[in-house]
Amino acid sequence: MKTESAGKTIGVDRSKKTNLHLRLFLIIFVGFAIYGSSLNGQFIWDDDVLVKNNGYIKDWSNVDKLFAGGISTYFSGAGLNFYRPLQMVTYAADYSLWKLDVRGYHLTNILLHIGVALLVYFLINILFSDAFLACLTGVFFVSHPAHTEAVSYISGRSDSLSALFMILCFIFYIKTTHADNKVFNIIVVLSYLCAILSRETSLVLPILFLLYHLAFQKKIKLKIFFLILVISFLYVVFRLTFLRGLLDSPAHSSAFLERLPGFFVALSSYIKILAFPCNLHMGYGAILFDFRDIRVLSGLLILVLSLAYALRAKKSSKLVFFSISWFFIALLPVANIYPINAYIAEHWLYIPSIGVFLLIASGLRGMYNQERFRHAAIFIIIGLLALSCYFTIRQNEYWKDPVVFYKRTIRYVPGNNSLYLNLGMAYFNIGKKEEAALVFKKAIQINPNNADAYNNLGNIYSDIGDKDEAMSAYKKAIEINPAYAGAYFNLFLFYFREKQYDLAIECCDKAIGRGFKVPPEFLKALEPHRK
Repeated sequence: MKTESAGKTIGVDRSKKTNLHLRLFLIIFVGFAIYGSSLNGQFIWDDDVLVKNNGYIKDWSNVDKLFAGGISTYFSGAGLNFYRPLQMVTYAADYSLWKLDVRGYHLTNILLHIGVALLVYFLINILFSDAFLACLTGVFFVSHPAHTEAVSYISGRSDSLSALFMILCFIFYIKTTHADNKVFNIIVVLSYLCAILSRETSLVLPILFLLYHLAFQKKIKLKIFFLILVISFLYVVFRLTFLRGLLDSPAHSSAFLERLPGFFVALSSYIKILAFPCNLHMGYGAILFDFRDIRVLSGLLILVLSLAYALRAKKSSKLVFFSISWFFIALLPVANIYPINAYIAEHWLYIPSIGVFLLIASGLRGMYNQERFRHAAIFIIIGLLALSCYFTIRQNEYWKDPVVFYKRTIRYVPGNNSLYLNLGMAYFNIGKKEEAALVFKKAIQINPNNADAYNNLGNIYSDIGDKDEAMSAYKKAIEINPAYAGAYFNLFLFYFREKQYDLAIECCDKAIGRGFKVPPEFLKALEPHRK
């Protein structure tokens, strides 16, 4: 009898392991199948400054500098005032492996995304002891097109990187509530540190811990929870003191009540993105809305009804309460309570969407458990997965080619001047100088004081040999922005080629005085002409 019982136990264990491997394989397979096409994408938008032209990641001796300042340290520009050193370290690791072969960077993004999806599976399974539910949630997460902005866009890596450490931290935090294990405590602390060094929004994790305790009626272990709070406090103090300069942003000019309606608009938009993921794009902008706007009222209604439903379900369904609360809590860091650079971004759904996918998976799980609805549930699951995969594969095309990317984004955000500048540079980089010039002129029409557009026009005119127009464009850029070091350097090159050495020296010195790092070979070439 003992032998037979042992044999049954071994058989059951093997069956469970087989099922586990099949579920994990499904998540991995779907992830690679739909994002494999993104491997041939190019560097786009912030990829140029964060990776392609970033000298800091090309030498491991600079690793300390990656922790010394915000992302804006790597170039002079607004909108990237973030402190995400671990993200930059991953780029350094990529560069050491594949240099500037863009496929390697995309592969890392895909692996991170699949890694997050696998951890989502384990998290849901630990919380609800339901492997089927966990698998559905993981598959929906890995396949949804809303995440292409975090996966197909190399600079979007901070979302998946921080999510990886956040969920890992959450899993081991749950384990610490069941056993006082020093190793678990160390993993919780280290993974939380890695999460906040990957993305600032990870600071929401302690609130998600509180949600876990509230939803599942688990007693808080004060020692580990207090340690997490101390780390959070020290991080905030560090940002407010040593990295205070990163807090400066044009978005700060608006008051909270002016920004608040935008959050409600974002809520209704997020639901639409998750339910009907069409026309996804970048660049929504920091738009302000009026409280009387129907989109604001719709979002407010969604918020009130959802929270009311979650509170009502608190006793009867832990899953419903946890899912809905997770969605809204995870959105807090991007709710514009503290001013940020947009009212909405698709990649901000990366962590919050887990709650929605869990809720959908739960509904389908309930249908599947009823014999009469089982076939309908299977049909819906396959249909949803097929649609998600189709839209994700199609959305990957958006991120493949810079010209396609900028032209398509401009259709949705026609007044965004930086898009025209980037489109012009994309044309210029592939040798389409006439198209580039037209785009830069369009940027000037939108904003006559666009110094960058004039500078870029000067480069085109200089390249095609139109000396008068080139000089005029450079001078106009400097007239608009007297501190424009790059324009002075370009004007120096122009004068140097024309052998007007006195003017070349003057422009070179002004470029240096404004912080431009003139290559040594140019300085050496100027030396014989200095008086």
